[in-house]
Amino acid sequence: GDLVMWDNRQVMHRARRFGDRNEIRDMRRTTLAGDAPTIEQAEDHAA
Repeated sequence: GDLVMWDNRQVMHRARRFGDRNEIRDMRRTTLAGDAPTIEQAEDHAA
């Protein structure tokens, strides 16, 4: 199996269903404490 992790602040969503309904999709949510810096915050800090 595959494990995929993403930052939901930067993810692209799809409004329509996926065409292949033969595959099982098991999605679980995990929330981490705190916020990682964004690109803008990192650039401001570097300046």
